[in-house]
Amino acid sequence: MFKKLLLFTILITSIFSQEKEEFSFIGATLSQNFIPIENSSQKEETTFGFRYGQQSIDWRTMFSYEGNDGLQTIALEIDTIFNESLFDYEELRLYLGGTYGGIKYKKVLEEKESKGKYYGVNVGFLLYFTDTIDIDIGYHYYKVSDFELLSNMKGVTLSLHYFY
Repeated sequence: MFKKLLLFTILITSIFSQEKEEFSFIGATLSQNFIPIENSSQKEETTFGFRYGQQSIDWRTMFSYEGNDGLQTIALEIDTIFNESLFDYEELRLYLGGTYGGIKYKKVLEEKESKGKYYGVNVGFLLYFTDTIDIDIGYHYYKVSDFELLSNMKGVTLSLHYFY
């Protein structure tokens, strides 16, 4: 699945980045995920990860991996970035997008590992510090399928991106 998702990410990145100005980036993420487990209380998982992507003025596509000892996710994210004139502050931009990926979680069913797929929405803000560095503060809600006892996942993510 990893190879297929990586190939798909590269393909989608090239399709959505047909504008004159496009920028490649790498980044690091910190996420707090809230996971409601059926017949149990809600679990909270903090994950660390990395991103690789391409961004133009209006679009961003990226491949991301996040994980800890119990939860791992791998995903393709596509976001549309709204015009900076919404806030009269060109360093701050709003985005809205979608995600599709795979999930592996060990802390369900007494340490038994479960796998599934997820898809959902992302919304957040990009704050540009320099021409090469931005911070991404976002909220995500994902619907989980093919996974026993888990139907959704939501949370917040803080990312730091370096454009090259």
